[in-house]
Formats: sequence, C-alpha cells, structure tokens
Amino acid sequence: MDKTSNLLFRKALPGDIPFLVDTIVAAEKSGSEIFSYSTIFELPESEIRKMFVEILAEDVQGQELCISDYIIAEVNGERAGAVAAWIEGEGSQRSSLVKATILNYFFPKESMAKAHQKRKYLDQVHFDPEPGCIVVDIGLTLPEFRGQGILAKMMMEQIRLLRLSNPEAKSSQTHMMKSNLVSFSICEKIGYKLKIEKKCDDP
Repeated sequence: MDKTSNLLFRKALPGDIPFLVDTIVAAEKSGSEIFSYSTIFELPESEIRKMFVEILAEDVQGQELCISDYIIAEVNGERAGAVAAWIEGEGSQRSSLVKATILNYFFPKESMAKAHQKRKYLDQVHFDPEPGCIVVDIGLTLPEFRGQGILAKMMMEQIRLLRLSNPEAKSSQTHMMKSNLVSFSICEKIGYKLKIEKKCDDP
C-alpha cells in the first residue's frame, strides 16, 4: 500500500510554529551539526529558536521566517514535512532585505555586529533570487517519512499554488548546499537546473 495515499497539503497555522522552527533549524544544518545562525551570530541554538518563534509569529511575508509562506504535508493526519515559498520582491523589497530588517529588530545588536564582521564570507555564498520568480527555500521531510517523494511533492505543490495566484511567474529558483546530495538530486528530478555555483574557502 502506498504510504502517501493519505498525503495532504495545507497552509501552516500559528499552532505549527514549533514544528516550523524544527524544520528551519534542521534544514539550515543540512545534514551536518553546524547551525549557520549560531556560527554567524555567535548565539546558542536554544536562544535563536526562541527568536524564531517570535519572528514567525510576526508573519512578515516574502522570506523563509514567515508562517504564511509555508505549507505543511500531513500523512494520516501527522505532520510529515514543510516547505517555504514566495514570489521574490512581491512587496517591492528583496527577500534578503526583508529578512535583514527582521533579524536586525529581533537579534541583539552585538550579534548583528558579529554577523556584519563575517560579511565578506557570507557574500561569497549569498544569492539574490530574480525578482518575480517563485522562490522555494527551506524544506524538510521528517526522517520517518523519507523515501516517499514527499519533499518533491511539497515543492511542486508550492509552485502550483503560487502560479495560480501569480500566473506571470514563469520560473522558480532555489538554493542549497551542493553537499546535500539528496536534496540536490530531488531538485534535478523535478526540473531544476544548476544556474550559479559559489564557494567559500573559509571553513
């Protein structure tokens, strides 16, 4: 029997915030033990998780720390994964600028200063999506639901939904660590092609 025969998608709700925080943290680690936010802002994961709860509750659209930009996949009524997506620049500002403004408000000033000191490294691997494209960003399937194609289905559902409300959106972009072979393979299978590759030599 197909385990995903009872697969459903729904928009994320405020009650999903703890699950979304887990999703964001796990996706940022990308199969490693390194949590980029902790490295960049020099803050413990536990503290950043608390700030993510507050940021998600604000629901500022057009970037990955927003409830409204997520869909949840459920199998037999149980959360199986989540994916964020939005139209880049829909509110006239780039997602990177929207996110920077939010982080500047919620994160301690000392931490923002530490992140600024690492700017030369961050710029080496930063991408600004093309305005008007569908950005599919943070995505994760829980370990017990992997191997069933759920992540690919969530990504395609996000693209479908955003194309319905934004028919002028002709392309979709995503970014990831190339070392994340599983996600990289999934993206290739659903039609993504490598456009830009960047590398930072600093560990």
